[in-house]
Amino acid sequence: MGVVTQNLQSFKGTEVLKLPAGVKTGIIVIDATGPSKDAGLKTNDVIVELDGKPVDSTLELRKYIYSQKKVGDKINVTYYRGGKKATVALTMGEVPDR
Repeated sequence: MGVVTQNLQSFKGTEVLKLPAGVKTGIIVIDATGPSKDAGLKTNDVIVELDGKPVDSTLELRKYIYSQKKVGDKINVTYYRGGKKATVALTMGEVPDR
């Protein structure tokens, strides 16, 4: 998928994210590369759903991806940016070795 993330619950200064009051859990994108960047995800986006299922932590995101998805599969990512909710579809890809 190509994201470096942090759990929203452990992030200080969430007011800069301009999230609606009801959004208390999710995953903040620290860096987007590969498929995530190609799909338009950016730093400080807050991922709240994968394929319509709520996701609360980086661990949940990884479990879902590694158990349900493989390279070439599509995944719908719902996120907040600047207080607005949006969904993008991205295609899972290989993470290149650094």
